[in-house]
Parts: sequence; structure tokens; C-alpha cells
Amino acid sequence: MPTITVMAWNIENLGDVKLDPNRAGDALVDYIANVVSYNEADIVAIQEVRSNMGADLVQRLAAELDGYTSPNVWKGQESPQFCNQRLEQYVFLWDTRKVDLYSVAINGTPGSFQYQYANPNFGQPNQPQWLGFPKQIASNRPPYLAYFQTVQAPNVQIPVAVFHAPGPGYWIGVRDACKNLAQVTEFATQGHSLVIMGDFNVKSDNSVSVAGSFGEQAYGPLAGAAGTFTQLLEDVLSSLIKLKSATIGMTIADAYSQPYDTIFLRKNTNNIASLGEGIDELLEESLNGNLSGSLEEIEGQLNGMKPIYTNPADVFHDYRLYVSDHVPIVVEISF
Repeated sequence: MPTITVMAWNIENLGDVKLDPNRAGDALVDYIANVVSYNEADIVAIQEVRSNMGADLVQRLAAELDGYTSPNVWKGQESPQFCNQRLEQYVFLWDTRKVDLYSVAINGTPGSFQYQYANPNFGQPNQPQWLGFPKQIASNRPPYLAYFQTVQAPNVQIPVAVFHAPGPGYWIGVRDACKNLAQVTEFATQGHSLVIMGDFNVKSDNSVSVAGSFGEQAYGPLAGAAGTFTQLLEDVLSSLIKLKSATIGMTIADAYSQPYDTIFLRKNTNNIASLGEGIDELLEESLNGNLSGSLEEIEGQLNGMKPIYTNPADVFHDYRLYVSDHVPIVVEISF
């Protein structure tokens, strides 16, 4: 059956310092592209892009990914900057051999990307025009929705939204931001199905199916018994422990902390289903698998000597220091 693979990745503080070509920025871009290629991803959604570097990242990553395929295959789009306390962008990249964009009426104007969503309670006291995540204020960080369809006929519409919830220390904000996802009309109606994925910052137990869990509190309206979505990742650890918590004899399993990243697929009657989903086994592959050599290049450029990883503690240290505090999440969708 025709399939597409979609990947979301929160790459911590991905700004001008990390992306500086004089500080191994090109090696980091190469590592990201290697991960995308290894996962055979067709749509990639990156969170936590800083320093207004979204357009630069799109250009550099598309060029790097084209090196794995053929020229002018990969395209991308950066979002506006959100959350003025710590300005952040989302970035989409996609393989035009598998998917392209389609246009819809977004607040009266044709377009393929959306970040404002009408509040169904607008007109009632203290209800703003647009939904907030959690509130329509300067620190708001709404989901960014891209309208994709398959290139292969018949053109199946599968919009994808990427979301980065408020920080996990602000539980009420996290809960309310996630609950408001269920009020987005476009999520419930657009396309043959729809994917919402990213860093939701809901801690263990994040399973919507567990009564009284953090997941039920946050995701209940979206993916509970009356919800329109299915939670594809339930309590799967995707964020990493702090660097200072690492130990010399640690295992790869010791590196994981919380199930903050997850994926939702809208229930449908169009024979669309997820074939497989989970976290990318990035640390294992960087230690002795298909990605070995790529992460070492970052430290080699920074410190003048390329290391050879021999244990999980070493690869965790460099990944956590130079790349991110999250690993990617991946879903394969069949039509």
C-alpha cells in the first residue's frame, strides 16, 4: 500500500550558535539530514528553532537532503516567530516526490499553512477571537498546520500539525494548551485524516487511556472515548535526562526521562492507518549503527579531534550537549 513517513523532532535551542558554520553548524545540519535519511522520512517537522534561523535552516537542510536524493527534491517552510518570551519557530521540510501542498481558505485567504484558529466560544464574555495554547497572549505558541497531499494518485489529503506545548513546569498551561487542540475545527474536518505531533510536555503517565493520568487530563477531549483522534504513542520515553545526571556506566535506557513527545492520528473511514510508530533509536545508531561517525564529526570540528564512541555514556554526552534533549518521533501512515 502507498505510505508516507512523518517525523517530528524537538532540537533544543536550534539557533545561531548551534548553526554557526564556524562552530560545527554544518556538521549539525549534516547530522540532522542523516537522521532524516536514515528514517526515510517524507515530512519532517522541527521545533525549537531560535534566532529567527528558520529560513536559513530550511535552505541548508533542503540542500543537504537533496544530496541524498536528487536536486530540487526537498522543499521547506518556516513558521512565523512565536512566544515573545523566547522567540521560536517551527520548520517543515518535505520530499516532493511523495507529497506536495494543497490550498484551502484560511481565514478567508487561500493558503497551505495555518497558525490561527477560530475560537468556537468567541462572542461569549472574556472569549478572544482566536484559540490560545493555552491562552491568546504574547507567550502563546500555537500549532503550525501544513496542508499536505500525496503525489501518487488518488491525491490523499493528510494535513500535519506540529505543536510545542508550554514548558513542563507549567502543568496547568500544558494541560489547557493540549485540551484546546480538541477545539480546532480544522483538525476535526480538514483532509482525509490529520496528524498532530510534537512535544506536548505531558509527563508520565501520558496515556489518554489510563484513568486519572496526566494524559487523560490533557488529551481526553482530543483522544479520549469521545475524541476524534487516536494517540499513537502512549508513555513512550522520548526526552532525555539532564547532562549532569549521566553516569559512566549508564545504559542507553538510562538516558531517557519523560514521554513528552507523542503523535495523534485522526480517526477516519478512509482506510488510513498507522503501520508503525515510535521513537528513533538515535543514540544506539549513533553509537555503533548507521549514524556512527556523523555525531563524532560535530565534536571533531568543535574540539579539533574526532572521538570514537565506545560506550553509551560517551554518545549520550555528545548528543545531549551538541544536539538536543529529545530524540525524534516517527510514524508511518498507509493509505
